[in-house]
Amino acid sequence: MESQVNLNSTRISTLEQKVSVVENFLSGAVYDAKILKFSIQGSHAHKTIIKPPKTSNSFDADLVMYVRENKNWEPKHYINRLYKALKESPHYSNMVSRKSRCVTLDYAGDFHLDIVPITVRDYLFQSKSYRVCNRYENSFEITDGPGFDDWWVKQNETLKEDQLIAVARTLKFLRDIKTTFSCKSVLLTTLIGMQVNSDDGGGFSDTPTALRIIIGRLDNFLQENPKMPRIENPVLKDETFTRNWDQKKYENFRSQINKYRIWVDDAYLEADAYTSINKWQKILGSGFAKSIDISSLDWIAEESLENKEGRKDTKALLVASAILALIFAFK
Repeated sequence: MESQVNLNSTRISTLEQKVSVVENFLSGAVYDAKILKFSIQGSHAHKTIIKPPKTSNSFDADLVMYVRENKNWEPKHYINRLYKALKESPHYSNMVSRKSRCVTLDYAGDFHLDIVPITVRDYLFQSKSYRVCNRYENSFEITDGPGFDDWWVKQNETLKEDQLIAVARTLKFLRDIKTTFSCKSVLLTTLIGMQVNSDDGGGFSDTPTALRIIIGRLDNFLQENPKMPRIENPVLKDETFTRNWDQKKYENFRSQINKYRIWVDDAYLEADAYTSINKWQKILGSGFAKSIDISSLDWIAEESLENKEGRKDTKALLVASAILALIFAFK
């Protein structure tokens, strides 16, 4: 199952190599707004990127292009001129398209690279100096991707051993294989990160425990809010991540998270190892632990073992913890 979840090193290396080539091309292209720097953002930067489902086999990556504001340009010009530069290149002309806030390069059957021009009004790269360009509405939208990245790193460091990243990868995988709810990655990442408090850490001793706590807190939050709440960038209240959601999608998400929370509790509390693995398969698919011979995990000598926090863990929980740690570790 590890190969079903993790992008292999070859695909990650290909992504990084292609991004480097694009950056070099754009640095030398005719573009009348000074390019200040490039930055990979989104799932790859947050270490939550996962392998796409078999139905698409193509994942998305975000490349932010920070540019000095051109006082003679309207917001749409930043997108249109970038599109023009790539369209006039023999190498990219058949791969390029444009959306509202980005220009996309389609590396067929592998990945889509969304190049997002963001204007910078302050050379110090301070908060509230970043603006996304909306081509459709010909307007600027305030944003703070770097601030969000720093927030996510801080939230993850609150727990042990990248447990927050592991939970995010688990829920994104669940979203993609079950296809029972839709939620953009930045919104899902925010909702997950919101469930971590500064005094957390000790109770998140393993991935199944972290998953159970976080999905439980998320479900509690959703059940307390029957109407879709406004989910903002945690470091920039003027930026909302629910702009592409509506009440109907939210209600479905709320219902599905509640269902999966119940299933996770059931699998987590199951004392029998074999039955527990079957219940985890109900959540994560038949590929979960399919190739694992539970009896071969000889490091589990007893039905109940004391972990380093002094809590008694069932054999089932130890098995699930070992397998989840293997599958959802970022590589």
